[in-house]
Amino acid sequence: MNILFFAFVYFFLVIIQTCILPYISCLFFCFDLQLIPVILVSIQYQHYAVCICVAFVGLLMDSLSGCAFFTHIFAYIWIYVMIQFLKRVVFSKNFFFIFVVAILSVGIEFGMVLFPALISKEQVFDGSFVYARQVIMAMMIVPPMVWALDSLRKHWLAFVKSMQEKWIQIYRD
Repeated sequence: MNILFFAFVYFFLVIIQTCILPYISCLFFCFDLQLIPVILVSIQYQHYAVCICVAFVGLLMDSLSGCAFFTHIFAYIWIYVMIQFLKRVVFSKNFFFIFVVAILSVGIEFGMVLFPALISKEQVFDGSFVYARQVIMAMMIVPPMVWALDSLRKHWLAFVKSMQEKWIQIYRD
């Protein structure tokens, strides 16, 4: 049931990012909202299947974004690996940990997305202002959203468990 929860969250964030945020002028260069569930899944679980799920989210994002293929896949897998490494060093429920992970995740993804533009030797745009804006937004949005999604996930699991118990009770009677 965790997979179903994260699928709902992912598709909800995709709809927000592709349909709503482009029309809000101050949020046009917003960081990738799919980083929020990727960070939460990477913090919560250590199984290798999570890496496959993160790669699948990257595949879907590559299909939707129009940038070079494997860009988001590679960025999300690096974010997963970075979080798994940092979890061994720092307590993962710490506010500072999620704060630093948010900054590093935006940096990794921003670097992966702009890397093809930078090696083509064409001056596309000055990315420092966009990067600074994305980092500031990530510092304000990611930690509260990770905690909110974690709380929502716990409520979801309690709801699913209560529904399972009700169905078991109905079938036993």
